[in-house]
Amino acid sequence: MDTLVTISTPVYNGANYIGRAIESVLNQGYQAWELIVVDDGSLDDTASIVKRYPDPRIRYVYQTNQGQSAAMNHGLDLARGDYITSLDADDWLAPDSLTCRVDHLNAHPACMAVYGDGWYCTASGEPVMRFTENRPGNPTGDIYDALVVSCFFGTGAAVMLRRSRIDALHLRYDPLIAMGQDWDFWARLAEHVTFDFVPDLTVYYRLHAANMTASMASEKKATDLIQVKRKMLASERFARVAPSQQSAFFYNYLLHDLGDRPAEQAEALSSEPFRALPVREQARLMRLTATTYLLAGRHVSLATEWLRQARRLAPDDAKTRLIAQAAEVNPRLAALALSGWRRQVNPASPPTVLERALALENAAPAHDTQPRATNGSHRERQPQRFDP
Repeated sequence: MDTLVTISTPVYNGANYIGRAIESVLNQGYQAWELIVVDDGSLDDTASIVKRYPDPRIRYVYQTNQGQSAAMNHGLDLARGDYITSLDADDWLAPDSLTCRVDHLNAHPACMAVYGDGWYCTASGEPVMRFTENRPGNPTGDIYDALVVSCFFGTGAAVMLRRSRIDALHLRYDPLIAMGQDWDFWARLAEHVTFDFVPDLTVYYRLHAANMTASMASEKKATDLIQVKRKMLASERFARVAPSQQSAFFYNYLLHDLGDRPAEQAEALSSEPFRALPVREQARLMRLTATTYLLAGRHVSLATEWLRQARRLAPDDAKTRLIAQAAEVNPRLAALALSGWRRQVNPASPPTVLERALALENAAPAHDTQPRATNGSHRERQPQRFDP
């Protein structure tokens, strides 16, 4: 008897796309599946569209609007399959998406989770880039070190896992996190299990300005991603992360996630995990955090103090010493020098996958279907490293 796979689809106002998602499940080469569509309080025709498909393997459940994490947890609670994957309402599966991953899990009993490749697409479905082109390789085994830097799967639909393991760990999505809840989930899972990779195409991930990850208020995005990072820092597993990955984590956390949040940056710079870094790396990250404020002309006194601390940590580092001395004499002139230096050594960042998708969509002829707000997944661009 074939192993049953549960596909969980959270949806909010997904009428424009949910039909294609369902049809991609119906057209799977592997047919031992159940699809649980959790409607998170939609106000459009989502329910009537789902009910057009009479297949008994499709279960539609409605809940009052509680957010994507609650909808995903509802789907996990209802799951009967031995294997579990997800599918956002505005995405669709490749025909052999289930087959390739089920075959791998069946052939490798010790493997608890497996992920595959996929396509980022425009709102109209035009492929933009393969997931593997936007990943730091395809990590396997213990992937926690890679996950603390980037949620590199592309979307959760690329991942399939054994339900027995997440049930044993009592693992669920954090209902307080709306942005990055999948990253938090996978990181907590990766503390306990290993992952494999299959090169097969699994999913088409639609990117558009109105989906949840693009349209969410920037402050909410920032707050949630900071919470994801704080949970990583609080994990006992973080202490065993490779130093290079810890440095990359703090680079993103200090210079991007906590940008223009000096009190929280100060807290991070004095935290035990940060103080466990090699002292020269502490000095470099402290210097880079300080120079962002010098360049912006904000919190200059604090930036100057961080430069003093960085100089004390690495008194033989020429860059730190020169910038600290310049800031002590004249912060404004130091900022002008840094600005010119940056233009020389730091080329413009390439566009993100979302930016590329939106540019292609805007350049294409108008489409009849307009994007609606749905619950999507997200991966942040890795920042360019500016090291003056």
